[in-house]
Amino acid sequence: MHRTSRFTAALAASALMAAALISTAKASPKDREQDKLYQALSEGLQPPSDDVLKQIKLTGAQVSPLQAGGPLVRVDFLTGVSKCHDRHVAALAPLKENIAQLDLARTSVTDEALKTAATFPRLTQLDLRKTRITDQGLEALSASKHLDSINLLGTEISDAGLDSLGQIKSLRTVYLVETRVTDAGVAKLKKALPQAEVVSKIKMPPPKPPDGEPGVKTRRPEAVGERR
Repeated sequence: MHRTSRFTAALAASALMAAALISTAKASPKDREQDKLYQALSEGLQPPSDDVLKQIKLTGAQVSPLQAGGPLVRVDFLTGVSKCHDRHVAALAPLKENIAQLDLARTSVTDEALKTAATFPRLTQLDLRKTRITDQGLEALSASKHLDSINLLGTEISDAGLDSLGQIKSLRTVYLVETRVTDAGVAKLKKALPQAEVVSKIKMPPPKPPDGEPGVKTRRPEAVGERR
């Protein structure tokens, strides 16, 4: 019976290892690069204590680990976006060493919140969609060392703010849809960050109407003996 249990456990372990190998093989180069970054940022870092987590959750923030048992976390305010203000982001200070992803989308934060976010040494992803941040606020992030993704969709960011983003050499993804940036500003940012994907417009393919409807050229059948 013990022999069967050991065999079953070994079989389960082999299956888990095989699944992990398959998952690794399917991972994109970008995903593998991010995993390496998280691994490097996790070295020597302890997971946040229960007391700190309880304190943070009192602000309305949701905290979730990026990896099971790992020290890096994601923080968002999705259950109360309208109630999240600059002071709530400032209250994240006890967790600043562990925050790798911060989602402030659709909250009421201003440039003050970015001053706080700039103190998070392991911040890699920052979502600022539909917030009131300005070009001046982005200046606080210019010294970020590990920020690789920032989402500014639906903000008032203009070309002036792109100058600050251009100084963040770790950036790999920048979303600028529905902002005030110009094509010239985007081109300048791409030159400053040649390794980054800069998305400033959503390109939708034109709808393809069914055959026979206006806009579709159909070939007229040729009559017998018709000259071309």
